Amino acid sequence: MNTVKDDIKYIIDDDGRLIDIDTGEIIDRDQIKDAYEKQLFEKYYEIHKELLALDLDTELLIIKNRGENYKCVQIKRDYTFGKVFRVAVRELMEKNKPSRNALSFIAIMEPYIYFPTNSIIYYGKSPSLKDLENIVGLKKTALYDVLNELEDKDVIKKIKRDGNIIIYFNPFLYSSGAFVLKDTYELFRKSKYNPNLFNKVLNK
Repeated sequence: MNTVKDDIKYIIDDDGRLIDIDTGEIIDRDQIKDAYEKQLFEKYYEIHKELLALDLDTELLIIKNRGENYKCVQIKRDYTFGKVFRVAVRELMEKNKPSRNALSFIAIMEPYIYFPTNSIIYYGKSPSLKDLENIVGLKKTALYDVLNELEDKDVIKKIKRDGNIIIYFNPFLYSSGAFVLKDTYELFRKSKYNPNLFNKVLNK
């Protein structure tokens, strides 16, 4: 039998089972993995809050999704974010007044926002403009108008990479999760919808 770690009272028996030394109980590996990951997340969250209090950002969290590792930051932190988030979306709808086609694009594409990049992924890849035409039901010119409008309104950013256009949604308006890829965060860091900037203005 091998001890897994000196300060943890578990051993691995000859059959590869994880055993609690104190109770003799066979421990489910997935359960102990979940427990340790929860502890790791809670510790990360605590450190992250301390860094935010010092007005420092962090690239601490590494998220693994579908076999890929992503360096992420947390964007949905607390109730304040939720409140600012709703205000930001309301401001977008009331003051910026997206066109009907733009609203339709947002509604149709939101389910395709991929975690944690916050980019549009359609059947495993970034959709081509032709794909977008078919998905949204717009002709080429109308689609270009919508993309330009949404970029002007700070809802999306278009990045050309390897001849393809990748569309990122502003995570401070529409987010696929509580964390977002660091590079995506940097694309929208100066967005007026970033609650960190919003809170700094309030506190001045």
